Amino acid sequence: MPFAFETRIRAAMAAQFIRIVAIPPGEAPLWVREKWVGLSLPVADDRGPRDAYVSGVLSAPRNRLLAFTSRVLGNLGKQNGYAVYVRDAISELEKAAPDAAAWWRNDAPRLLAPGRKLLFRTAYCELVKPPSGADNPSARPLQREIANAAAVGLSPAPRIRMPHKVARISFTRSPFVPGLMLVLFLLAGYLNWSHSVHPERQATVHGNLVDWSVYYVSSKGGSHRKLQLQLSGYTEKFRIDMDLMGNRLPAGFAKGAAIDITADAAQLASPLHPLFEPGDAIVWVNGLVVDGVTAFAVGDVVDHQRSQWVPWFLMVAMAAAYLAYTIISSRKRRGGS
Repeated sequence: MPFAFETRIRAAMAAQFIRIVAIPPGEAPLWVREKWVGLSLPVADDRGPRDAYVSGVLSAPRNRLLAFTSRVLGNLGKQNGYAVYVRDAISELEKAAPDAAAWWRNDAPRLLAPGRKLLFRTAYCELVKPPSGADNPSARPLQREIANAAAVGLSPAPRIRMPHKVARISFTRSPFVPGLMLVLFLLAGYLNWSHSVHPERQATVHGNLVDWSVYYVSSKGGSHRKLQLQLSGYTEKFRIDMDLMGNRLPAGFAKGAAIDITADAAQLASPLHPLFEPGDAIVWVNGLVVDGVTAFAVGDVVDHQRSQWVPWFLMVAMAAAYLAYTIISSRKRRGGS
C-alpha cells in the first residue's frame, strides 16, 4: 500500500469501510503487511476508488513541494484504490497487531502527520458494510440520540445526508504557490547571474563593425532595447543593453567603424547559448569604444546591474517570507486539529 498525495479534501458525512483480503505490496516488511489482512478500515472522505499519484512509504518525498516536484519529473506512479487515513489505519492495526503498529510509528513516523493517507489497491481489498455500532464510533452519537428520545417519548430527528463539500487548497494557506514563486525568482536570478560582471577578469577585443541590429525585449517593467553587433574576425554575436547608452547609438556607430569591446574573458573563451537561441553564441559587452570615443565602461555596467538586483532581492525576500508564513500557518492548523 503506497503513500498517496492529493490536492483536495472532502468532508465525509457517512463512513465507508474496506476489508483487506490479500497482502498488499509495498516497502514495509512482509510480516508488517501480512497484519493488514482481515482488517476493516474506514475509507478516507467517504469516497470510492480513486486514481492517485503514489510513492513508497519509506521513499516518499518529505513534503508536498518535493512531492509536486517528483510528480512533475515523472517520479511518482499513478494507481487506483481506496485511500485510508494513516492514523485511522494504524489505530485499527494496533488492536490486532500492536507490534506491526509499532513498526509504523518507529520506522515511518512522518506518515502519521494529520491528513496523510495510504492507498490500498482494489485488487487487495473489498468494500464492506460498516461494522456494528459498538465498533463504529460514528454510529454511537446516533444511538445515544435514539435512546434519549425514547426515554422522553419523542421521535428522533431524522439524520439528513448532506452532499460532499470540496475544500480546495487556498492561495493563502498552501505552500505550493509561494514555493513555486520562490523557485521561479531564484531561477531568473541564476539565469541573469550567468552574465554578471567581474571587473578583475575582463579582456579587450578589437575589430571593425560588420553588422548590427536592435531588438526589443518586453516585460511588465516595460520594453528594453538590446543592441547586437558583429565584428570582423569574430563569429560570436556581441550583445549590449542599450540602457547603458541612454537607449541611443553612440556617435560614429556605422559599418566599418573601429570598435573596441571589453568583455568577460571566460565568455570570450566559451560564449553563452541562450535557452531560446541555442544556435547563437553570445558575448555580453561590458565596455564599448567607437573610433576612440568611450560609449560606456565596466564601472557603468556594474552600477547598472546593482540597480537591477535591488527589485529582484525584494521579490525573493517577499516570496521567502510568504512561503515561511504558509508553512508556519499550516503547522499551527495541523497542531490544533
